[in-house]
Amino acid sequence: MNKKYRLNKVLFNDVFKSGKASHSDHFIIKFKKNSEQKTRIGISTSKKFFKGSVLRNRIKRQIRSIFQPIATQMKNFDLVIIAKKEYNVNSFEKQKEELISLIKKNNILN
Repeated sequence: MNKKYRLNKVLFNDVFKSGKASHSDHFIIKFKKNSEQKTRIGISTSKKFFKGSVLRNRIKRQIRSIFQPIATQMKNFDLVIIAKKEYNVNSFEKQKEELISLIKKNNILN
């Protein structure tokens, strides 16, 4: 995923604190409208639930790979995606469907 689609630390904290929230079984998303003409995301995985850095980074890579093909179809929002501790229960395909449906539910995807 290109770096132009990633949130920097200041924007990440702003969205995390003041954005609207929505959740599903395996994800929490916080989102806030931005003035840019693109969607940017930040991903959070907790050390408390995912002990190894290899696992945390794998989850982040999977979420980025879900986001990449739909990035151009999304409205201009800043998103923070948080993986819940039950993330590893389902297969990648089910996770992908769940995250896309959560994004559609909140009218972020055109």
